[in-house]
Amino acid sequence: MADRSTSAEPSGSEPGQSAARHRRQRKLSAIVGAFLLVIVAGSAATLGSEILSKPLIAIQLAALGLAGIFDLLSGIELLPTGPLAWYQWSGLGNVCLGLSLPLGFVGGETVLLAMLTLGGLSLAALGFDMLVFHGAYTRGNRLDRGPEQADVR
Repeated sequence: MADRSTSAEPSGSEPGQSAARHRRQRKLSAIVGAFLLVIVAGSAATLGSEILSKPLIAIQLAALGLAGIFDLLSGIELLPTGPLAWYQWSGLGNVCLGLSLPLGFVGGETVLLAMLTLGGLSLAALGFDMLVFHGAYTRGNRLDRGPEQADVR
């Protein structure tokens, strides 16, 4: 019978490398979150009160803002993340970002809307996996388990 065990670490890597990789991912998440919040603030400042006359744009900016907040929360190591792990907050941010993508193009060109909807749903599905299944399907192992439990889903 073939050995079906998998390791949370790539072959030859040491346990400290996983922690370093998670720190890099958290920093990247914080950078993405800050970038999204800058985009939202800039868009809101540019559009001003005109946002209220365009509800889909307002919803899109709100979803982008939530994605930014969730990503920023997941990336700052000093903040307690509450009931969710850092990668679950990042997953929630990905869900919000994915759902926000097509909203600005509703009523526009159909092909572009379809492509953005497909891309947004893909991003939302990745986020859903991180949020609910702890990355088991998109990363090959659960992020909440150590190498000794990596093949258990």
